[in-house]
Amino acid sequence: MRLVRHFIEAAILLIFMKSLRTLGLNRASNLGGWIAKIIGPKMKVNKTAKRNISLAFPKKSEEEIKKITIKMWENIGRTTFEYAFLDKFFCYSPKKNITVNGEEILDSILDSQKPAVFFSAHTANFELLPLCISQKRKNKICEIYRSPNNPLVAKMITNMRNKYICKQVAKGSYGSKELINLINQKYNVAVLVDQKLREGIDVSLFNIKAKTSTMPAKLAIRHNYQIVPYWIERKEGANFVITISPPFIEEHHGSQEERIRKITEKINGVLENQIRKHVPAWFWLHNRWSE
Repeated sequence: MRLVRHFIEAAILLIFMKSLRTLGLNRASNLGGWIAKIIGPKMKVNKTAKRNISLAFPKKSEEEIKKITIKMWENIGRTTFEYAFLDKFFCYSPKKNITVNGEEILDSILDSQKPAVFFSAHTANFELLPLCISQKRKNKICEIYRSPNNPLVAKMITNMRNKYICKQVAKGSYGSKELINLINQKYNVAVLVDQKLREGIDVSLFNIKAKTSTMPAKLAIRHNYQIVPYWIERKEGANFVITISPPFIEEHHGSQEERIRKITEKINGVLENQIRKHVPAWFWLHNRWSE
């Protein structure tokens, strides 16, 4: 029965993607945003978003939180429907719908012999930085992602991402082995570090302790990686701005544990600062903080 269910889910996804393609990128994005901002606030998971926003911003009113969640859902809907159009996003062509701020910083990083781990959060359409780097240089870059539970859906999505974004590395034991191999080849790495983890260390985010990935810090300390923050903003419709910030300057003193903690605290500080500037853009549905 599980195989049948997986096949049906994969077939539905394929039909859904093909149907969206008939609309074109902008109309599909608009439709996704419209549907999600109507349906999303009525879903049970919306309570998690409202709770998280009230934890991070205790002074915001119920009405303010409601407006934030509606805008959040709109972005989620747009991003979901845009998934069918990974081949229609361009950073470096006359058709471009992605602008990169900090181009000189990115060039300097890609020209150096020192690989980088690019980190950000689930905001706007969060797939786009590695896509732009691949379009720019065909540079060695891989992206860490969580594979869907349905293996047929996982294969379909991974094939799309490998083709249009960059090399994909799934979280988990198999992915860890592959990542080690890519690190040894000095691949750049793109990772989103804002999800709750079972592992990791407790680091404050909005003055609340949250289990946080130490992977960027470990790559910097153990493999001499640069740590590079970036942020993606949605402008009108399916148009985006990616801002690349300078790499972290790390202080090389203290034990390895202390250095990992300091870097991870700095990463969460960067995320919090950006989320405060772009509150509705963040994916507030993650159960980021324990009850």
